[in-house]
Amino acid sequence: MQTHTFRSRRPPGSLRSEPLRLCPIDPIALVAASVQSIGWIPLEIQGRQSNRRRAPLVVHPMSSRAGTPSRGWATIASVRGARPAATAPEAMLMPLSSARNKDKRQLMVISHTHWDREWYLPYQSFRVRLVGLFDMLLDIFDSDPGYKHFMLDGHTIPLEDYLEVRPDRFDDLERVVQQGKLLVGPWYIIPDEALPGGEALVRNILRGHRVAKAFGPVMKVGYIPDPFGQIAHMPAIFRGFGIEYATMWRGADDSLKTSEFFWRSPDGSEVLTIHKPKGYGSAASLPQQPKQLLARIQAIRDELEPLATTPYVLVMNGSDHLPPQPELSSMIRAANMEIEGAVLEHSSLPEVFDNVRRYIGDRAHDWPVHMGEFRSGQRAHLLPGVLSARMWIKQQNQECEDLLAHWAEPFSTWADILKKQVG
Repeated sequence: MQTHTFRSRRPPGSLRSEPLRLCPIDPIALVAASVQSIGWIPLEIQGRQSNRRRAPLVVHPMSSRAGTPSRGWATIASVRGARPAATAPEAMLMPLSSARNKDKRQLMVISHTHWDREWYLPYQSFRVRLVGLFDMLLDIFDSDPGYKHFMLDGHTIPLEDYLEVRPDRFDDLERVVQQGKLLVGPWYIIPDEALPGGEALVRNILRGHRVAKAFGPVMKVGYIPDPFGQIAHMPAIFRGFGIEYATMWRGADDSLKTSEFFWRSPDGSEVLTIHKPKGYGSAASLPQQPKQLLARIQAIRDELEPLATTPYVLVMNGSDHLPPQPELSSMIRAANMEIEGAVLEHSSLPEVFDNVRRYIGDRAHDWPVHMGEFRSGQRAHLLPGVLSARMWIKQQNQECEDLLAHWAEPFSTWADILKKQVG
């Protein structure tokens, strides 16, 4: 039987050596398997298996596809009592000026890695790197109290990939997650937003939460590092999981004048959002040499500070498959002794957003509101070819998704209800 995956970003001829098994194509086998497993989700962690009840089937108020053609800056406040939005892009809040910001800028350094499980190398080749990354990270946490945080790219499946090789490190991972050093979730695996349906995105975050909670707290930030554009309903999906913050990159055009704004779904749901104009690698591989480090920091400030509307500037220390920088805490201390008008702080996304939220306070009406999707390639390439590449895979994946969401699960739910009623 064939198996398929949501991920589409891979070079021609590259196939997963161990594909993420979503469902077989055989509809009879699919329904039978779904009916059998609908009430339980087995989680394999550290060689242990635990069974957890699925949440009841929920019908989400969205179309069969999560996208929507509506987009643009909100000009009226007619959506379910939403707060007033900026009347036009020209009326948006301007970036924080030096006159308003008398205190030092807070350059919030977020250490992370961006982890494609398979891309220009096969899955197992990347997993060798992943094991080394986790081993190094745990050593850094144990040896350097100044290395405060590391974010695992917003998804939890790397934890499972690592523990299949190092099952003895479960307690170590659990410890650093519970200490708030390693930030995991909210996704199970970073998806493409345009191709899967809304229910698939919901279940992705649901499973991400379940896996993350086996280790500790879930990072309650809608981290969208690299999907090729953003669908209009993402704020509504995030808010359904109690997520009030989001950060994204691709899809914005030049009408987005500031880093911080409120992103609104068609149903009125909003999340405080920080746009990363230079992507998720603005401070990747910082140089250790003092002069080069200061020059790099100044270049980062020149790019990001003009767009910031608060004293807190998001600086992303990581990129594709990069390990943590062991010397980072000493580099930050050395740089803070030299730079003027700013201070570097090793931080986390929840901490950044909490600071931004406190700074905004009750002045949210002063910040711009974007309503709808982000689907422009003006500032970052969208790789639009992924929408039609290997169409046979996408068709089979859609067939699986339709069978699961519209046939297997509803019939399984009805059968469970009848069983309880009949006895």
